[in-house]
Amino acid sequence: MLHTYVGRPVVLTMRTSDVNHAFWVPTMRIKQDLLAGRTTDVRFTPILAGRYRVACAELCGGGHGSMFSYVQVYANEQEWMDRFIDVRVERILNPPTDPVEVGRSLLTEGKYPCAGCHKLDDAGLGWRHRPEPGMASPIRRRAVRRPPGNPAPRAISPTRFAIK
Repeated sequence: MLHTYVGRPVVLTMRTSDVNHAFWVPTMRIKQDLLAGRTTDVRFTPILAGRYRVACAELCGGGHGSMFSYVQVYANEQEWMDRFIDVRVERILNPPTDPVEVGRSLLTEGKYPCAGCHKLDDAGLGWRHRPEPGMASPIRRRAVRRPPGNPAPRAISPTRFAIK
């Protein structure tokens, strides 16, 4: 299938090596014979959006009846881009250069486990939900130190590390 849009000049360079064929788009009134062993160009500029059938108009052999395809003409270049270009692939090929946008895309796509708890909105980075009563949150968690050889943790007193 050939994809293009209204107003875009199209040049098809075609070659056949076996027998004569004919590129024919009846609705667009385009027909070009292809002679075996020669290169042929056909030029056209679509003026109406739509889907147009392409067929071989030269009796060329046993598979002649199954030689058809389509020309898909979109209304404008933006519609062509929206329907033909995959946004996910475009994002991979042309990633944002702003580090904030890179971080935003990583969190919104849910690729990393951080997106399970954190959310990113206009207010900034936050939590998706409040910690449940039994959950230890980073804010409420106390620093814990394990002395060598002592498997039982003990809480560090905030006054112990006070600057004197």
